[in-house]
Amino acid sequence: MSEAGRVPQGVRELRLVERRERSLLSLFELSHELGVGLDPYGIAQLTLFSLMGHFGATVAALWMPPGDTPDAAVLMRCFGLSEERARAQGAALGRAAAARIAKGLGPESLEANDTLRDEPSRDETSANPEELAVLVPIPVQGRMVAFAALGPQINGEPYRPLDLEYLAAAAGMVGVALENTRLYHRMLESNRRLRDTNDRLAELDRLKSEFLQGINHELRTPVTVIQGYLGMLEHLGGLDATGRRTLAVTVEQTHKLENMLNDLLDFSELEEKKAKLDVHWQEPTPLLEAFAAARRPGVVNGLRELEVAIEPQLPPVRCDARRLAQALDVILDNAVKFTPSGARIELRATRRHDGGTEWVAVEIEDDGPGIPEDQLALLFEPFRQGDGSTTRTVGGLGLGLALARKLVEGMQGRLEATSRLGAGSVFTVMLRAEE
Repeated sequence: MSEAGRVPQGVRELRLVERRERSLLSLFELSHELGVGLDPYGIAQLTLFSLMGHFGATVAALWMPPGDTPDAAVLMRCFGLSEERARAQGAALGRAAAARIAKGLGPESLEANDTLRDEPSRDETSANPEELAVLVPIPVQGRMVAFAALGPQINGEPYRPLDLEYLAAAAGMVGVALENTRLYHRMLESNRRLRDTNDRLAELDRLKSEFLQGINHELRTPVTVIQGYLGMLEHLGGLDATGRRTLAVTVEQTHKLENMLNDLLDFSELEEKKAKLDVHWQEPTPLLEAFAAARRPGVVNGLRELEVAIEPQLPPVRCDARRLAQALDVILDNAVKFTPSGARIELRATRRHDGGTEWVAVEIEDDGPGIPEDQLALLFEPFRQGDGSTTRTVGGLGLGLALARKLVEGMQGRLEATSRLGAGSVFTVMLRAEE
């Protein structure tokens, strides 16, 4: 008669309840310990100690596959057998664990796994069948993150269904802990890289500012000297027609160079928060009418039409009159540069309510070729050109629109752009209006 037959039914049920209670308590303790921040190696060691203590096993090991390659599983910790033997057994156990996870199965007794026992790669370095008794796949959301194996229990009892249920529950907790640890360490590494990148960008920004200041200082003096001598030549006269044309082109190009240097200086000051803007409430209509009147001759002289449409009785806006004109100059110059003769450019100003705030929207629209979508996103970045090639037909440093945006933002406003290829572009300066 078997031992089970000799033990009364009530005693067997009581023992089963006690085993379940011990299992629940053990799982609770394991869950609590896994809640402490550990690295994967610490989790592996803690898990094996817990399982060995619960089952009275003297042999245990845990592996983690790099990615989806169970054959290359890394041995994290092992006890009761040499690392060499544990590593040799890892590939076969990893394949078996991955197969069980793929089928939605949990831990299994190795005594029932003939495939493992008959592995063709088994040699003298592999763990003997008697050394490992149960395989424990450790999945997360149907994906294997680790697997473990335990040796026989020291009391000689086999691993029963209740034991396999316990191992499945423990594997679930360990899998979550390993995945959380992986994500946590990935976040720490990402933050470290972001900090390093930010430090490098800050250093590059500092070097850029120093470069802008240096080049502005070094170039401004010779440009001023050149302008002085060109002015003397204009005053002296006596040049023939060819000389006069040459002098006029030289003067024009020197003015362009001076304007680029001024843009560099303004942009550098705005970057370093050194520029002082005189921002206060002002009537926008006179400012815009004066701007349009000053710019119309140059625009019309290039055979482009400039139309003005300002809504009556616009409210006061927060702005610096000089800096607003500077920003609008940049936008209008951009419209002139990138539209052919015969184009129409319109300056509009209307009241607008947006985001619970009153604004005055100043728009400059052209009917030119438009801006490609991939370039529109980079439009306001410094030193960017729509055509960055050395053969581009329109010159400049690519600072104008970046400078204009910084000026508008310095007045607590916004500068936006919309465009469609073949249908022109609209640049909108949003200025805060008095409510």
